[in-house]
Amino acid sequence: MNIDLIKILNNFDSISLNQLGNAKLMDRTDTKFIFHYNELPSILNDLKLHYKCLEIEGVINSTYETLYFDTINNLQYIQHHNGKANRYKIRFRNYIESKIGYLEIKLKSNKDRTIKTRIKSKLEDSLTETQKIFIESNSNLNPELLIPKVWINYKRICLVSKTSNERLTLDTNLEIINGSKNILLDKLVIAEVKREGKNHSHFIDTVKRHSVREGGISKYCLGIALTTKNIKTNRFKEKLIKINTIQNDARNTINNL
Repeated sequence: MNIDLIKILNNFDSISLNQLGNAKLMDRTDTKFIFHYNELPSILNDLKLHYKCLEIEGVINSTYETLYFDTINNLQYIQHHNGKANRYKIRFRNYIESKIGYLEIKLKSNKDRTIKTRIKSKLEDSLTETQKIFIESNSNLNPELLIPKVWINYKRICLVSKTSNERLTLDTNLEIINGSKNILLDKLVIAEVKREGKNHSHFIDTVKRHSVREGGISKYCLGIALTTKNIKTNRFKEKLIKINTIQNDARNTINNL
């Protein structure tokens, strides 16, 4: 994180993990945006009166390591690509600063809500019997068919609204690792507004003033689309083109377009 962003975030009131309470939002609606990293300082400057910044062990830009699981034929990716409702994603996530890891199940319901269930767990390359039972109990997936697919690592700024039950995450420095393929998206910001419903959001007002339109992409789907040959990307094509334009780096040219 550059020094200007640190100065801006230091002007925010802080909040700790223990103070999050309902703002953890395990059952919520999500609204996503993508934009260039250079726009982040001016957007953050417009937010400091309305949000608190999550601080973990003195860190305001936390490190996340995530390993996604899917079937050998990428069933969860294909379901997302095809717009299927009531779809799941399975991942291990390691929160570096808090030294906590979880096995997480995310359900995207037919009511357009995101419901997350998780258990504390070590980051593993394969599923234990306890973890398989957890997946069977909380999804319609067969854990015996799930294999590690792609690592998505990134830095996260988390802001919490002062006036409503809203949490805002700003993810940067995305690193996608799939076998020998390694892609760094260091100019991209993926922002996600997490709310109980469609209550007012100062962030959404702010990005509209900065001419940033609503629309994002699952980090898992992004990782698979950029690293897997001959996979369907039609539904994501417009977003992939936008990301490629933002990144504007020949090393990370999207080959699936």
